[in-house]
Amino acid sequence: MTLAHLPASTRSAAEQWATAAVRDVDPEIAPVLREQLLAAIGEALPASARTEDVQEFADRFGPVQADLAGELVRSPLVGRLAGVPYDLRRPTAERIQHAWWDPSRPEILVPRAFGIGWDLNLGALAVRLGIIEPDAEDVPFASTPASAHWIAAALPAALAVAVIAHYTAREDLPAQLPRRWDRAGRPDRWMPRRDAAVLDTAVALASAAASVAAAAAVTIMGSWRTAAPGVQAAAALTGSLAAGLTIHRSLRRPTWIAGPVQAAAALSAAGGTLYWLAREGRRVERSRDLDAKGPAT
Repeated sequence: MTLAHLPASTRSAAEQWATAAVRDVDPEIAPVLREQLLAAIGEALPASARTEDVQEFADRFGPVQADLAGELVRSPLVGRLAGVPYDLRRPTAERIQHAWWDPSRPEILVPRAFGIGWDLNLGALAVRLGIIEPDAEDVPFASTPASAHWIAAALPAALAVAVIAHYTAREDLPAQLPRRWDRAGRPDRWMPRRDAAVLDTAVALASAAASVAAAAAVTIMGSWRTAAPGVQAAAALTGSLAAGLTIHRSLRRPTWIAGPVQAAAALSAAGGTLYWLAREGRRVERSRDLDAKGPAT
């Protein structure tokens, strides 16, 4: 169950309550518990629910006891193995977004949204760099306008065009292109040029299509606002990787630095996308707050 059936104001109130409810909970389980709280309130409230109904539900539910929170989220699919966190549940855009962008959480390394190990909390990194405040938005991305999502979709679309243009224009590329490199950056496995072009183009186009679909969903169904950023950040990351790999295959003098540069560029694309969407959401919230206060007297 999601909150898609609820009015936007009710949905925003529910998300604010769930975020506040897990604020004092162990950061390892807070995202899981927040997701469960949202599912519970989504099941409890009808489509006609108002913000007052959210408050009534919160009063009836009561406060979340930090020392008992672990009992609420116990699952064999989520936990730690030899100190390494794992989450084997089906990945969702909301969990990906929450792992990659949570400025209110100080940890830069957080448990992965799916798989084993840690993700990079780009929101916390942005706070450390002083480019965003930890409480910049009431609910991350809840107020981000559809126009901002369309602008975010332009990045993977442009990368897809660049990949296609590269393989179309570079007739001088050899018949065999690298598909794997050793630690020194030297190619040690090869693949036909046509196969490389198809693979890189397919990944780039799929990334662009996913980002455009997310922007369209926000425009048509406002309920997708909190899921779209995760999709678009992932699309920016994979699109950047496809473009970087396209260039890497074509290098006449391969070097070990190409791999780290690709990774940094991909993370920058994902982080830049999330920052842009968060900033635009904050801009809308500030404008709305000023309008609510009215002119100074």
